[in-house]
Amino acid sequence: MAYVAGETLAQRVAAGGPLAPEDAARLLAEVGEALAYAHARGVVHRDVKPDNILIERETGRALLTDFGSPTSVRPPAGRAARGRCLAAAAFMSPEQARGEAVDARSDVVLARLVAYLRPVGAAALDAATDGALLLLHITTPAPR
Repeated sequence: MAYVAGETLAQRVAAGGPLAPEDAARLLAEVGEALAYAHARGVVHRDVKPDNILIERETGRALLTDFGSPTSVRPPAGRAARGRCLAAAAFMSPEQARGEAVDARSDVVLARLVAYLRPVGAAALDAATDGALLLLHITTPAPR
C-alpha cells in the first residue's frame, strides 16, 4: 500500500470535533464508493471505522484502508460466512455482534455508524465495557 500523508478520520474528529456537513458528505461518499467497488467484487470489509478511513492531507480525499480482515460476499456453498469478531466494538453491525454471517449490508451499517460522528463527534452507542456495547448493538437501534 502506498504511503498516505494525512490523518485518520478518528484523528481529525478528535483534534477538531465534528466535521462540517459538506466535508462529511464528501468523505462518506468516497467511503461509499470504495465499499461499492469492494462489494461488486465480492468483498465485505467488516471493519469500517474512523481509524480505517485516511484523509489525504494534500487533497482531502478519503481512503478506506485495512482490508486485512475482509470476507467474501458469497459464502462457500452450504456454509454461512461466519467468522471471528473483528470490528471495533463501537463500530459493529448487529449481525457481527451476534457472531452471525455478514454481507455487504453489514458494511453499510458500519458506514452509517461512522456517519453519526459528523454531527455529534462521538460514537452512536456507548457503554462501560465492550460486552455491554455489543449487547447494545444487538438490542438497540442506532440513533437517527
